[in-house]
Amino acid sequence: MNVPKLSLAGHPLHTLLNEAPLTLLPFSLIMDVLATTTDQRSYADAANYARVGVTAFGLLAGAAGFVDYLHLQRGTHEKRVANLHAALNVTALTLTFISGQVRRRTPTSASLTLLSLANVCVIAGAWYGGNLVYDHGIRVKKAHPFKNVQDVDVPGGEQLKQAFEALPPHVPAGGPEVQADQDPPQ
Repeated sequence: MNVPKLSLAGHPLHTLLNEAPLTLLPFSLIMDVLATTTDQRSYADAANYARVGVTAFGLLAGAAGFVDYLHLQRGTHEKRVANLHAALNVTALTLTFISGQVRRRTPTSASLTLLSLANVCVIAGAWYGGNLVYDHGIRVKKAHPFKNVQDVDVPGGEQLKQAFEALPPHVPAGGPEVQADQDPPQ
């Protein structure tokens, strides 16, 4: 399989497309909460439009991410992390879609719960995506320029990192990949 890496203006396309769903999903939840507490239709409409944006850009980001995913070697820790990253983001998109179907025109407690769970999934999925980039160097061109700068972590950050790094044993490390004779991902 000869699959090229997808880029735009020299940057990985997957990372560029991630920003819209990562911002529109919490915005949609906030708009739904405001619609519920104020009974103003404009908030519900904004939540619906945001949800459409989450779905559209989430599907595009997922497709671009899948192309990058194909370049990860089967059986590696990176492939396991990528599988979990993908599963969480697919779950977030599915919950977002179901939330929209449940709510139809007016937010309900069920649709808000589903949308809240989608936000939790997308945050966890983003952490694993960041792990692939920052800890494993997936699609990184050059060394980090901030070598001598102290990293200050927020309280509880180390415990959260340890929890995320303890991958469940059932996360598969397999999946499709490109031929071994092709260039590794940068």
